Amino acid sequence: MTLWFTPSLATILSIVALTSAQEQITECTYDADSCGCKTDQGYINLRSYEDKPLYAKDPIQDNEYHWNPCKDFQMGTINSACIQHLPAGDDYDCGSHDTTKTSVEEGNAVFQLVSGDLARLSKITCICKKNAVDVFSFEGEFPPGTYDMQLSGDSCCPGAAPPSSDSSGDDLSPGSILLIIFLVAVVLYLIVGVVVQTAIRKARGKESLPNVIFWSALPGLIKDGFLFTFSCGKQTGYNKI
Repeated sequence: MTLWFTPSLATILSIVALTSAQEQITECTYDADSCGCKTDQGYINLRSYEDKPLYAKDPIQDNEYHWNPCKDFQMGTINSACIQHLPAGDDYDCGSHDTTKTSVEEGNAVFQLVSGDLARLSKITCICKKNAVDVFSFEGEFPPGTYDMQLSGDSCCPGAAPPSSDSSGDDLSPGSILLIIFLVAVVLYLIVGVVVQTAIRKARGKESLPNVIFWSALPGLIKDGFLFTFSCGKQTGYNKI
């Protein structure tokens, strides 16, 4: 006799709850390199929006909300990280980047920003949805002047630490280091050589250059080397008697 196991509704709900709990975080500290935060499960990385701010629209009043998690940006006459754009064309600061604070609510990362005049506050809740496309939405305004927004998608899921923005492009390659050493050596060679020639040997003019005979003959030696190489060492003429 074959026994079939049918999971109960409680079992299914327990599995779903356990899976959801694994994605929840308990701490969130703002991290400039990721434009997100460092959590107990990894980094929430929002750097992909550094050059393309997130956009949401209030479906009732048609107000637009733009948020750059990395920095302040310019829109009209306003320079801020969160900007509110009204249908009439007016723009308002709804949170500058340097006021960004992070916290955790119900296992989700929360970003809060305050405008320069302290009249507006924006709250963005970051909800992890594995392998889902990011969706930025406006949830409401309550109390007046406090804007509740939500970003849900894979970007809100903790992962590995992003590369440091401070170190990008600053590291020198081995070739660059060797080139710098070579140039410094050439400059020191010329300075020390000229000092020795003029101070000790009392040389003047081009004779004050170090090893001037060698450097004067070098172009001709290079030319002879090329001719010898391309002629495979064969003598192309007769020596004069």
